[in-house]
Amino acid sequence: MFDGTIDVPPGLTTQGLLGRRYMARLIDSAIILLIVAGVVLIEAVIVSGSSSRPWILEVAFVVLVIWVGYSAVLESSQWQGTVGKRLLKLRVYSQEGGRITLKQAAARSLVKDGPLIVFAFLPGAQLLTWLYLGAHLVVMHRSSDYQGIHDHVAGTWVAAPESLTQLRLS
Repeated sequence: MFDGTIDVPPGLTTQGLLGRRYMARLIDSAIILLIVAGVVLIEAVIVSGSSSRPWILEVAFVVLVIWVGYSAVLESSQWQGTVGKRLLKLRVYSQEGGRITLKQAAARSLVKDGPLIVFAFLPGAQLLTWLYLGAHLVVMHRSSDYQGIHDHVAGTWVAAPESLTQLRLS
């Protein structure tokens, strides 16, 4: 478990990144939803003859696997971030300031997105989705380094070059 101590190396910052993190999340969500839609469409075509079976749980499982896998693989890669983070020059770091492991990345992604995806597919659980999201945002906004619940659990933090957050008046 993460003890909350971050030693941000010179040249990097965790400050002023919330807007970039939200935008990266939006970009990644669009990419993942396109991938999921393609997978679901292919599955629907393949199993079109047996439309009587309920496949909402299968879709939920596919969404969860793709969503967690996408983040875990890319955040533990040399990119140290998803496509959205890469475009916005953000990187995910371990507590020691290095690259995170696949296990850390999977835990981070599962804690971040797992409950939201599961709650979205459970009948009547939409309130739980909003409560979890609200709790997550409160933790992130109250943290001095803007770490979400998922960052605390996985022992990770997100940073960018200081030059991205410095105001230039020239």
